[in-house]
Amino acid sequence: MKEVDVVIDLADRDVVLGRLIAGELEVEFATNVRWEGRTLELVAIHLYGAGANSMGIRTLRKAVQALMLLLDVDQVIVEGALRTTGAATGPAGSGPRLPRRLIFNREVR
Repeated sequence: MKEVDVVIDLADRDVVLGRLIAGELEVEFATNVRWEGRTLELVAIHLYGAGANSMGIRTLRKAVQALMLLLDVDQVIVEGALRTTGAATGPAGSGPRLPRRLIFNREVR
């Protein structure tokens, strides 16, 4: 599985713009953030990049784990935004995609 780098390009109040880089693949993201204790919530996240499922859920999971280490949080909750273009527009979870809300916990080794 590819190593994933998380690059934060802009963080202003509750808005974060950044990139997920896995080898030659790069996906940009924009999200609102909320903090509660040691939990980070990525609200209405948008992913832009190489195409549908180009990164895959395993690589995205690695990206979230890297983000947890970078920000020293124990849990990240990812909530997708409404899809406005392409196939199956509308609320996430209304088609053959990931659920609207994913919860990731820090891996203990």
